Amino acid sequence: MKRVLFVLAMAIALPQAAQAESLSYTYVEGGYANNDFDNSMFGSFDGFYGKGSVAFGDSGFFAAGSYKPSSGDIFGSSGYDIDTTSLGLGYHHAIADKVDFVAQLDYVHTSVNFGDSIEGYRVSAGVRSSFSEKFEGAVLGHYEKTSDIDASDFSVSLEGQFKFNEVLGLVVGVESGQRFDQDVLTYNVGLRASF
Repeated sequence: MKRVLFVLAMAIALPQAAQAESLSYTYVEGGYANNDFDNSMFGSFDGFYGKGSVAFGDSGFFAAGSYKPSSGDIFGSSGYDIDTTSLGLGYHHAIADKVDFVAQLDYVHTSVNFGDSIEGYRVSAGVRSSFSEKFEGAVLGHYEKTSDIDASDFSVSLEGQFKFNEVLGLVVGVESGQRFDQDVLTYNVGLRASF
């Protein structure tokens, strides 16, 4: 987390030549996330997260990764941890002025302190758009298949970013769907430094 904050601080201080309304696929982000499970077993799991993306020039391809440790309650007892790490490859292509189609394939590994680790893959697709100099947003559909769980999870996410300047922005997101074959609502608030 200290490294993420250091990079964010450096990004604010550095002059940037990028245009304010462009969509950047090279960034670092850190913040807070909460997962609310809609069942009697799992409670709310929350914690800080970090993620980033690196664009491969003008090819349209980018690499992305994230790490989200969280803790919460099971049957009212605290002290349970769910840590999720993802690493993937994505592609974006302009479909209109300031609107990109985005697709991404991730390997996902989840470790839990009350059972075996879970791994699988996640496919995402949707659109990302720069609405103005200060605001951009994205809507994505997700399909996730994990080992040891005989289910396929679907979800939809919405994300918005308010840009303080060409580098730093406030990101707010919400995702609704299933995780581990359970209904879950996830929301996050964070700071993103785009390059």
